[in-house]
Amino acid sequence: MILGIKLGRRLVAAAGLDDERFIFRDSRFVPSRQAMLGPAMGRYLTQVLTAAAPAAVYCYAPTEAHSLTEQLFALLEVQAARLAIPVKRLTKFDIFTSFGVLPLRARDDLLAQAQLLWPDLTEMKKHRQLALAEAAVAALVGDLRQAWPTE
Repeated sequence: MILGIKLGRRLVAAAGLDDERFIFRDSRFVPSRQAMLGPAMGRYLTQVLTAAAPAAVYCYAPTEAHSLTEQLFALLEVQAARLAIPVKRLTKFDIFTSFGVLPLRARDDLLAQAQLLWPDLTEMKKHRQLALAEAAVAALVGDLRQAWPTE
């Protein structure tokens, strides 16, 4: 299984796909207190990686240098390295141009397309749907890249 992870400054979401259907999904809010970030999110990422046991992680983390999302990505890399799981980073370009025949323009477009593929996204809480959709698309892009490496 390939695990897709969406890192954001407020919410982290993970989705694992098998045969284009969810076999693993989870999300968690990021602690607002900086002192809690490392310990809480480190434990959470270890739990996710252990529970999912992926062959690889494809992470979508749009970020700027020295941001909270960058800190989360560094935590993910450390936790995955401890478990010998490769982590590959995806950009906005990777996600928005790899998902459809025509590039997607907005996050709402991505959510609408993802809901067509995975209708059970609509059953989740509204504020978690977009992050889980982005994680699922990252997993799908990762699955394709594992099958047909671009490098």
